[in-house]
Amino acid sequence: MESYYFLDAKAKIALLDWVLRGGLSVIDVPVTAYGEIAQTIEKYADHDIDFTDAAVVWLANTYQKQQVLTVDKADYSVFRLKNNQWFQLLEWYQSV
Repeated sequence: MESYYFLDAKAKIALLDWVLRGGLSVIDVPVTAYGEIAQTIEKYADHDIDFTDAAVVWLANTYQKQQVLTVDKADYSVFRLKNNQWFQLLEWYQSV
């Protein structure tokens, strides 16, 4: 959960509690997906794509999801899904 980078300890615990209550599903990326993930890494090597981002692309394709919440709008504006579909970038809420 890359969101942890932006959270303090109290918020990290609250996020884990929310997940435990069913706030979201945690999906395993099976080893059998690594070949497709490697192809995505090769395709976007010029963007220095990491495993996590390539796995998100794989998950979105596998579960037919286009929406992604990310602060990495530059890369996710470039990444494509099957049938050359774009990701739908959700707005990131930040309190001031």
